[in-house]
Amino acid sequence: MLKSYFTIAWRTFKKNRLITVINVFGLSLGITAAVIVYLTIDYNFSFDTYEPDGDRIYRIVTENQGLKNAGVPAPLHEALSPAITGIGQTAPLFDYNGETKIIIPRTNGQTGRVLKNQDNIVFADLGYFQLFPHQWLEGNPLFALDGANKVVLTESRAKLYFPGLAPREIVGKILVFSDSVYAKVSGIVRDLDVNSDFEYQYSFPWQRFPLIISKVATYGIDGTEPTPGAS
Repeated sequence: MLKSYFTIAWRTFKKNRLITVINVFGLSLGITAAVIVYLTIDYNFSFDTYEPDGDRIYRIVTENQGLKNAGVPAPLHEALSPAITGIGQTAPLFDYNGETKIIIPRTNGQTGRVLKNQDNIVFADLGYFQLFPHQWLEGNPLFALDGANKVVLTESRAKLYFPGLAPREIVGKILVFSDSVYAKVSGIVRDLDVNSDFEYQYSFPWQRFPLIISKVATYGIDGTEPTPGAS
């Protein structure tokens, strides 16, 4: 019986070739469009779903006459907790979009190197790693950003800068950013394997560049403004 179905279908196809081609093309186009729409929606909704209590985390943005901006005035996070009840933790982020030169000084057994165009830098406080947990390979999240001259690296950047060294050997090493900013590696975290808007390669203490933060808060530079989150 199944063979007869194929025979009838084949005869119909030969008899109405143009209509059959149009129907098959339309069906293929519809299925393709449906798959693309599904994959697009699934991708967009896959961002930042790994955080514990993610339904309690809110990202504060600026909206002015229909224009939305991910940045807010820098001092906002200091006013949130005492002014609004129910906020358990805030995490101010200063997303530095520029590219930076990094110098790895010469040490025993290691030659000095210079790497240009290094990006994905964020300035944050201890709340960042509490709201957005990472797997720590070395270092303590409670103290990794408690000093001005510290930096937390991802595993991939740590291997790039100090090849052949274990994470415990990299902690304590010195990096020089933009020729003048010295920072000691205080922790190493595993790279995120999920989609996130916060895939930073370097985490500096929030207070590291007060002059830059003050300038951004005063002039409102688009794209580099700090973005507090609260839960």
